[in-house]
Amino acid sequence: MKLLFRLSSTLLVSTFIFNFSFSQTTIKSESTDAIAHFNYISEETKGEINKIKCSVSIDTLNIKNSKAEGVAQVDLLSTSNAVRDKHLKSKTYFNLKLFPEITFSANEFVLTKSENDSIAPVKCKGTLTLKGFKKPVTFDVYFTETQIIFKTEIYADDFGVAIKPGKENSLVELEIITERN
Repeated sequence: MKLLFRLSSTLLVSTFIFNFSFSQTTIKSESTDAIAHFNYISEETKGEINKIKCSVSIDTLNIKNSKAEGVAQVDLLSTSNAVRDKHLKSKTYFNLKLFPEITFSANEFVLTKSENDSIAPVKCKGTLTLKGFKKPVTFDVYFTETQIIFKTEIYADDFGVAIKPGKENSLVELEIITERN
């Protein structure tokens, strides 16, 4: 019974978000205050980067006209542990002095949502640049009345910032949230 209630609630909320979001033709955010939450799975370490500068414009009538880009300052990375944060910003990992920014630039958007499914309404494909490494990344993009939410998984090993070598040890869940305008 609880499972049925949760499933019904999820479908109801998903349908509301889908219908609300796509009743507007352009979904936008111009912000200097977006936030990225990350979860480094194998290390059981969570953190965030605040004050991300981003520009997002998703045209639901002509998805090919959509754009997204963002810049995060590595010095704002926080895991709520000052010693660990200082170590992460050192040469060994993020190398703050040589690579002070993490950037993302979208090159393709794809509508993926129909009213009867529960996947993200939009996929955003682009290039993530971190510590000089440029890698393709695909975000699932979700909308609420007030926010645009980008979610993906990356491997720290792909960007030279893994605590332990190997993809199996470097999975990071990433969620970026920006306010809609």
